[in-house]
Amino acid sequence: MTATEELKRRIAERFAMTMVGIAHVSAFDDEPAGKRPADLLPGAKSVVVFGRRLINGALQTVFRKYEDGKKSAFASYQAYASDLAPNMLLIYHTFEISRFIERTYSAVAMPLPCGSAGIQNCIPEDPELPRVAGAQKIDLPFNIGKAAVAAGLGETGWNGYVITPEYGPRVQFGAVITTLELDCGRPADIKLCEPEKCGVCARKCPTKAIPEPGSGSGSINANRCMVASCGLTSEFGRRDIIKTKDPTDEELKAALKRVGKDFPDHLRKNNCDLCLAYCPAGEWEKALGAFSRESGAD
Repeated sequence: MTATEELKRRIAERFAMTMVGIAHVSAFDDEPAGKRPADLLPGAKSVVVFGRRLINGALQTVFRKYEDGKKSAFASYQAYASDLAPNMLLIYHTFEISRFIERTYSAVAMPLPCGSAGIQNCIPEDPELPRVAGAQKIDLPFNIGKAAVAAGLGETGWNGYVITPEYGPRVQFGAVITTLELDCGRPADIKLCEPEKCGVCARKCPTKAIPEPGSGSGSINANRCMVASCGLTSEFGRRDIIKTKDPTDEELKAALKRVGKDFPDHLRKNNCDLCLAYCPAGEWEKALGAFSRESGAD
């Protein structure tokens, strides 16, 4: 068994990861300076990326909230599918995987911030806008989603998530940069997201942050996404922090200043996630279809 095979097996079995892959550092040559593997870890040769599927029982509470109006059920989603438990577990296991690599292979391993909690442990600045204001504004030091795609674990979907063959976008990823030279994967030759034929994520998005397929725009409007995902109006959260579903940067800054200086970096980003819950990619019908009155293809 090669070192790559052994490492993948140990990560899958010991840390209960659903999938494991290896990306070569050259896959990140086009990333901005300071966010390439060797910028973060001199001598880096490989990026180990791993993912764990989200719990179906917690995921289905998105439907209970938005289809049945049972908002209290959504607490399970926030605790066990989006924020607390899975993120803390992933951060802990990223640390343990790094320790395992260093102890077993005498290589250097750098654990990377991941998940919602990882957003709060990134580049130390005092931002006027939250780093959770959509994928385009998250200032994490490394693109873990890109690593998952480079390792062959999935593809980038129209909704901005990594779409995997079996679980669609319902997987959380972590990664470790290492000086260990491993056998690397390559982007999978698959087509899992076909927005022109599907478009569910765009239709389900309550603030139209995800553009309609064929509109000519392939980027998510981060500010619109934030209104729903961070619950900035009474429709999505507890009160109207902002009055529009399409705020400018200046409107967001003004609204968040009224809430308090420490609010931006501790803002929950799990009040919506409709694009994740309803995406029909993977075995959606088998795993979640019975819990929703709306087909993922509608």
